[in-house]
Amino acid sequence: MGCRTGAGSHTGYPLVRPLAVVACGTRSVIAAVFGPMTSGESTCTHQLIRAMRPGMILWQAGASAPAGC
Repeated sequence: MGCRTGAGSHTGYPLVRPLAVVACGTRSVIAAVFGPMTSGESTCTHQLIRAMRPGMILWQAGASAPAGC
């Protein structure tokens, strides 16, 4: 999954990239995926697309930081 390293520091906790599709009214989780930080959001998004149905509106919220940030 990857670990964060920096100026003389190293954490033992793995870093994951969570992505979810959530219903706006009820805040129910429709689908969620977890991937390694080494892959981009677009890689994980393909798994979430299967949860989408006709008539659903997709709205992106949150910070989409480029890889390495």
